Amino acid sequence: MLFRAPREEPAQTAQAASPAFETPAVQQAAAQINPAFRHVELTGLRLTEEKRRVVLQFVLVNHSAMDLGELSGKVDLKSLKADPADPPVGTFEFKTSLGPYEAKDLKVPVDTKLRAYELPDWQFLRAEIRGQ
Repeated sequence: MLFRAPREEPAQTAQAASPAFETPAVQQAAAQINPAFRHVELTGLRLTEEKRRVVLQFVLVNHSAMDLGELSGKVDLKSLKADPADPPVGTFEFKTSLGPYEAKDLKVPVDTKLRAYELPDWQFLRAEIRGQ
């Protein structure tokens, strides 16, 4: 028994073959991100409060054999329960150096309008590196 693939109409073929173009804003945002960040994991989020200021403790992991040297980034803290279009619940910056297969504990202040107890728990937070 032989089966044939369904025949596509010419309009569907032309539409499927046309490439999807990115907007300049998307291209510009992608250009700002350090390519080394594909090998970096930001994990182990712990929110605390020191002197009425929210502080985040986390682990930065280099999963590559490459020495990343000085690495800095700006990170958005997003709530997994919120709509993806919602603004971040907090932002922070980090700066450190990472060697091959190295992990570092970091502690940074978080820019947020909320208190530590008002922020989502660690299991409902996602950290998105948005650039340097």
